[in-house]
Formats: sequence, C-alpha cells, structure tokens
Amino acid sequence: ESGQEEGLNSSQPESLLSLIQIELVDADLAVQILGSHGVMGVLIFTRMKSAKILETPRADTFLKSLLAKFFHNLNENTLESSRCLQKMIDCLPGLQEMQESLPALKNKRKEIIMVKIAIELYGQYLMKFDGPLYERYQFEFLPFVAKFYSSLTEEMIRRINMEIKFVINCKELNQLLVMKKLPEEYEQYYKAQALQFMNLTGGSLLADYYSDYS
Repeated sequence: ESGQEEGLNSSQPESLLSLIQIELVDADLAVQILGSHGVMGVLIFTRMKSAKILETPRADTFLKSLLAKFFHNLNENTLESSRCLQKMIDCLPGLQEMQESLPALKNKRKEIIMVKIAIELYGQYLMKFDGPLYERYQFEFLPFVAKFYSSLTEEMIRRINMEIKFVINCKELNQLLVMKKLPEEYEQYYKAQALQFMNLTGGSLLADYYSDYS
C-alpha cells in the first residue's frame, strides 16, 4: 500500500486534524490506535476513554470492544443502558463533523472504516430512540449515509469489508453492521429504509402535529 493512502501527515486538511484537538488520556495507546484506525479512531477512543465508557482496550481489540459495548446496551431496555448509549453517541463525531471531513477521507481506508462504524451506530441508535416520527433518521441520517456510500468505489467497499471482518471477527457481524458489496446495494438498502419509515410515519413531521395550534 502506498504511504499516501493512510496516516496523519501534513497533507491532511485542517478540518480533519481539528477533530483531535483534545487532551489524550492515554497517549501511547492513542498512537497505536492512530496506526490501526486513523484519526477518527483516535477521536472516538479518546472521547470514550475520557467519558469512562470503555476500559482501556488493546489497539487490536478497540473496535470489537466498542461494538460489543454498544450492542449489549442496545439490546437492554433499562435506564442505565439508555444513558450509556447516549454517552456513546455523544462521543462519536457528529454527522456534520463527518460530512465536512468526507472530502478528506476519499482514499483513506482506516478513516472510512471508522466513519462507517459511526454511521452504523447512529443508525441503530436513531431507529430505537427517534420515534415515533423518526425525523432525524429520515431527514438527517439517511441523506448523509446515502452520500457517504455513493462516494465509495466497489474496490474500496471490498477492502473495508475485508478489514472489518478481520479486525472484528465475530459471527454476529452481519447483525451488527450493514455489510454490502456494491454502492448500489447500499443505495437500495437505504432507499428501502426510507420508504419503510415514510410508510410508518405516514410522511408526517413533528410540525404537522402543532399546525392546528399556530
């Protein structure tokens, strides 16, 4: 692989570098995670470590620990699990942050993997907590995820899928993450999601419920 594809270097735009202008809570491990999971990985690790969400993982188990914690709490229905999920979501780069960084991530596989994982966690979280109208899911999340996957080539998708399967290595992977082979398959999947939620809500917006009182 060429050295230009990965890594933190002077060619990285300021918008991406600004994501990690935070105090590192474990500098040695953060450097290891930078090598394994890029700038986005360091951002997520540092925020979650500061929020005391994750025990200090090894760099090679960081993603697996992150997903295990998230999906354990997603499948619980307690106040404590809901609070933990909210804290985890708050530690992820926001949709706006990720959207602003997309142009810088075009050929950076490690960063794209972390954006994909952040997207998947957002989607799962919103599907559980954004009801009954799912406005954020429909009008913020779905347009962003469509833009993200349409920016990837078939070859990039193949490579990130291989790496995710290697790093996470669990039989439940397809239950945790949306794993498709082609940009068109992601497009079809999320179009179906959009239609499903439009049918579920009848195309209603929160403003519709207050229109009679305006």
